[in-house]
Amino acid sequence: MSTYALRVMDRAARTALQVVLGYFMAAGTVGGVDWGTAALAAALAVAVSVLQGLVDLPTMHLGYAADVAGRALRTFAQAALGSVGAAAILTDVAWGTVLSAAALAALTSVVTSLVATPIGPRGTPELVR
Repeated sequence: MSTYALRVMDRAARTALQVVLGYFMAAGTVGGVDWGTAALAAALAVAVSVLQGLVDLPTMHLGYAADVAGRALRTFAQAALGSVGAAAILTDVAWGTVLSAAALAALTSVVTSLVATPIGPRGTPELVR
């Protein structure tokens, strides 16, 4: 499998985890999470992440801080799109929960990028070498 495909899969998996963590943190308790919605939002966010990965061919590295900020912004958008897509109709969207979960997913993205720094290629927030 190519390094690029591994990077796309890594980003998609991290996006799914970040979306689910965003829902968990927004709800405050495990029992408060609508797991069906969280899982559907994560699945839709993964689809958006994979599509984003296809668009990013080839990936441009603008420096570490720009890569981390770009990744957090993409994660926010993926989480928000996944959450909105999980609602049956647009008027059913709980915008407070969507924005809170997306913001928390973006924050989790920054933290995972910082944790990944010593693992991947030097000067990038990647987990895949």
